[in-house]
Amino acid sequence: MGIIGEFERRLGLNSGNSSKPPSSDGLRKKLVPQRLREVSGNKSGGQVGHKGQTLMMTDTLDAVVAHEVPDQCTGCGVDLSGVSVVATERRQVFD
Repeated sequence: MGIIGEFERRLGLNSGNSSKPPSSDGLRKKLVPQRLREVSGNKSGGQVGHKGQTLMMTDTLDAVVAHEVPDQCTGCGVDLSGVSVVATERRQVFD
């Protein structure tokens, strides 16, 4: 191999094909890997017409935890005793 061939080989080295650290790659844009899967034409996520599966709320509860409105704001100390509740939520935890 001639001297020009050796220089071309060295120019082609980067952190992906040698033991050089990634910081030595410089500001050169890295190649984006090609997709491993074929494109199906469908959008990602749930497909139209798919029924899906959802856990329904149960009528028999083991425990109810009520989160009360505090008397004052923990951040600024403003009195919250006269503030009315804006919204309530129901949640259920399945173990």
